[in-house]
Amino acid sequence: MPSAPDPHITAMLIRKLESVASLSDEQRQAIERLPVRTHTLAARQDIVRDGDSLSHANLHVITRLPRCLIT
Repeated sequence: MPSAPDPHITAMLIRKLESVASLSDEQRQAIERLPVRTHTLAARQDIVRDGDSLSHANLHVITRLPRCLIT
């Protein structure tokens, strides 16, 4: 079941794409209409395993949170 577009996620994707290429208004609007599902994975957790049957395409955006030093 498709999820509603997430404006924050699509805005990040558009910014990333525009850092390497120009997008037309039509392309931006098409990206903004994409269904988005987000999942938070634990460290070293598989995204896809060998032999998995896939029913959809995946775009993986890896972000790193700043590390804080606690003293």
